[in-house]
Amino acid sequence: MADLDWPGSDGELRDAMERAMAGFAEAARAVQPGQWDLATPCADWSVHDVVDHVVAGERFVVSVMSGATLAESVTASVGLNPDDADVIGQLTTAAAGALEAFAQPLDQVVQHPVGSISARLFLQYRIIDQLGHTWDVAQATGTSAQLDPLAVNLGVKIAQAERSTLERSKNFATRADDDVETGDPVTTLMRLMGRSS
Repeated sequence: MADLDWPGSDGELRDAMERAMAGFAEAARAVQPGQWDLATPCADWSVHDVVDHVVAGERFVVSVMSGATLAESVTASVGLNPDDADVIGQLTTAAAGALEAFAQPLDQVVQHPVGSISARLFLQYRIIDQLGHTWDVAQATGTSAQLDPLAVNLGVKIAQAERSTLERSKNFATRADDDVETGDPVTTLMRLMGRSS
């Protein structure tokens, strides 16, 4: 799997990741006490499940980027601590850890469920994961998703380049013949990721 061929810098990728994370945190902050069990566009996942998944994903990043094996990283990718009521605190702490991990050189090869990939491609996957799940939470709770335009435009390019991978994804399933192009970057991105709006 090749990295996305785009003219930007690794710093711009990291900036897009930070913006996407901020949007997800904003969506999580908007969740009301009675909304955590609401169903989301992610099959069989509640709002709480999605936030739990994202937190686990950030911890997976930290483990993978430390050089751990895939099996070790899967074990390390625990989600929300049910004994800690501060969900947003857990989320922001996990996000900060992932951003710090991605400050390392992105040319290194890391272990990922899709295979051995560069840390740069791993970061790209995390960007679209954050954007997709921000939209999921917003859809479930009836709020407006805070999707940063820079991150969305980059996300469209990533999702287009990685479409064959997305077609095999449980959470972002799409088909090769799906019509995804629209005049709106957010709608296009969500269709590339198996969502409809």
